[in-house]
Amino acid sequence: MKPMKTKLKHHWWNAAGVALLLAGQALYAAQPAGNIVGIVKDEQGSPLADVKIQMCGLEKLDNGNWRRELRLGLMPAYSTGKDGRFVVPVNEADIRFDFYCDKPGYAPTFLYGITNQSPELDVVLKRGLTVTGTVKRMAGGKAAPVSGTQVELRLPSEDLWYQQRTSTDNDGKYTFHVSPPDHGKW
Repeated sequence: MKPMKTKLKHHWWNAAGVALLLAGQALYAAQPAGNIVGIVKDEQGSPLADVKIQMCGLEKLDNGNWRRELRLGLMPAYSTGKDGRFVVPVNEADIRFDFYCDKPGYAPTFLYGITNQSPELDVVLKRGLTVTGTVKRMAGGKAAPVSGTQVELRLPSEDLWYQQRTSTDNDGKYTFHVSPPDHGKW
């Protein structure tokens, strides 16, 4: 009887050791490769809370070249705290991201090629221009407003990312806040 208890006890320790080893490997694998950090402010330099920091594209380093990756599903989104600061964990090495920063009433700002090696980001959101419109459909020979429909404003050069998305109100009206591109042309 005694040798069997020792054998079972020894077997239990082996199982516990393997379980701890696997848990340690899983924990190590889950550790982020680093963080992307920054602060979002308005044009006067005041920190902005509740700004959405949305990943909108990524590239992976492949044999010395950056290769655009398409990953299906929703891209992760983060938001700024009351102090305007944000932290984006990076769980993979050799990867860079594109982000857009969005807050109602402000034009979105885009950040390109950001890695966990990038210095702290200082992002400024501007009020931008207001673009409005109305969605109507023909009903009984008359143009009638369409309420509650999704309207997207897309970047002209990228078909996978949207700049903003909104819904029409009861009168079929929508509003976007946008900023012209850096070169000043649409």
